[in-house]
Amino acid sequence: MSVVHRARASALNVQALVVISFALFFGIVPPDSGEARTKVFYERNGWIGEQVFGANGKLEGCGASALSSGWRITLAHSLDGTWELIFSRPAQPFAPGSDYGVNLLADGRPIYRGVAEVLPNGLAVLDPELSEYAIGSLRRSSRLVYATGLGSKELRVRGLGDVIDALRACISGTSQDRTVPVPPGRLRSYE
Repeated sequence: MSVVHRARASALNVQALVVISFALFFGIVPPDSGEARTKVFYERNGWIGEQVFGANGKLEGCGASALSSGWRITLAHSLDGTWELIFSRPAQPFAPGSDYGVNLLADGRPIYRGVAEVLPNGLAVLDPELSEYAIGSLRRSSRLVYATGLGSKELRVRGLGDVIDALRACISGTSQDRTVPVPPGRLRSYE
């Protein structure tokens, strides 16, 4: 199953993005994910961060997710340093297969212009991925506006700077320095 139907699969291993998306959005890992495992490594300010490990036990990616105004926001960081921003509306999912122009504003300043590609599961993935400028702007912001030709939605993103730092640490292998105690049962294995 190809969740990201784009050619740039190397940006974040497609399997890792599938697992991160499902784990953070739905609390499950898709059945075709093999022996993927996730481990919660970050819980703060309403954000939950998870590491995704492949069948070989190697880290495949990291992501963090939070709810804001009825929308779920996920920021995923790849091993090659790229960033993906994913949105969903659990109560009113995006129409699968649609693409539309998106502008993001952080604290009123434009930081991104691109396309949201809506995957078969209703997740809207931004294309192209976020630039370091956009990540730096998000790091300092507390308010994100998701704007399309159909309207806009303001989302509060409390603690996003700490989340970005934690995701960078996760990818660089230093996340154990930022790990918060994980309640029993939060290390999940899916076979």
